[in-house]
Amino acid sequence: MQKNTRSAYMALLSLSLVLSACSSTDTGTQQSNKAIASLAAGANYAEVANARQKLQWTGVYQGIFPCTSCEGIATMLTIKPDMSFSLRTRELGREDIDKKSEGKFVWLSDNSHIQLQGTDSKRVFRIGDGFMELMGANGKPVTTANRKDFILEKTD
Repeated sequence: MQKNTRSAYMALLSLSLVLSACSSTDTGTQQSNKAIASLAAGANYAEVANARQKLQWTGVYQGIFPCTSCEGIATMLTIKPDMSFSLRTRELGREDIDKKSEGKFVWLSDNSHIQLQGTDSKRVFRIGDGFMELMGANGKPVTTANRKDFILEKTD
């Protein structure tokens, strides 16, 4: 059941990306197509030194994180040029209510990681080319599971 819900959610996410790409500008279409391709084919999640300066990091990032007590945590994180963010999460198969939080984020000293301020747990994400990776409490990659399970793909 868990895999079916996750597959259905990813199919709906991909469909919404395709539909939004149809009404976007060429740049938006290219970004949406890139996100769809990476979801389908598996993206290159390589480190990018100084992502703050080298990448277009603002935008909407989406994915499903693992959950021990639900079918997954659907997550949508929007980061903006003014260093603010909005975060929406939903525990799939458990509740039909989105949890929302907003606040500011700061760049860490390597300019490739951000830390969300104003959330219960000051989450750290590594910024990559078309994705974000949720890091562990120590700021290092989560090692207890497949690292790809902790990726949010850039969708806009």
